[in-house]
Amino acid sequence: MIYNSSNFYYATVADWLRCEIPERNPDYISYSGSAYWHYPDKVRRLSDHWGRVQTCKWLIDGMCSTIFTCGECYYEDFRPISNCFTDINIL
Repeated sequence: MIYNSSNFYYATVADWLRCEIPERNPDYISYSGSAYWHYPDKVRRLSDHWGRVQTCKWLIDGMCSTIFTCGECYYEDFRPISNCFTDINIL
């Protein structure tokens, strides 16, 4: 699967890395208040919930968090949940 801004949020696992908040308005704000900025090769996310995110397992620097943090992840680093270890007990 090749991920991009249209499908990275469908049942994926990713470890996002902390980054700076972009100096422009978000491209998308989710119903839970997470802000997303899309770039050609990656996405940035500002959120206070990292770990289980809808159908995804998204960590920030390898951990779950409830602190507002901005992270970025390259689309090539997203993986389908079905291809990842199931012993990541964050659901």
